[in-house]
Amino acid sequence: MRDVSKDLLLAIDFQNVYLPGNDWACPGSVDAITNTLRILNAKNAPDALITKYLAPEHPVGRWINYNQEYKDINDNAFYSELEARIGALADRIPVISKDTYSSLKTEQVLSALKDKEAVVLTIWVTRSSICMTVWPARPRIRRRVPDRSRKILHRSTHW
Repeated sequence: MRDVSKDLLLAIDFQNVYLPGNDWACPGSVDAITNTLRILNAKNAPDALITKYLAPEHPVGRWINYNQEYKDINDNAFYSELEARIGALADRIPVISKDTYSSLKTEQVLSALKDKEAVVLTIWVTRSSICMTVWPARPRIRRRVPDRSRKILHRSTHW
């Protein structure tokens, strides 16, 4: 059996805004939640972190226009909350707030990755969130995983 103590599951931005019927609904969101919960509630679940995007109070650069354009979304407290079943895990899994697409911009995520050999991303958001998290991690991950895993990672980062 696999030693999951060397794995990290990173559940990225499972927020209400992406649920069916909401402004930024994502196809497959229900399946993504179901599969993520199945892994996190397993007897031998890996270490995990949950991230959520919160618009910065004082954005800089491209985030100024982004936050102006999507002010109604960002100001909606319900949209910013984690999906209820994912949010219920917050008593045992750390929730990390971030104000960029990439989860790798947060010290808590980088620290959690330090001694891990495998990272599982669960996400239902846009390709940009996936790319901004996975792409910068590739050099770090490539040094630490077997050749077969590199091929899988490489395939998973291209559309």
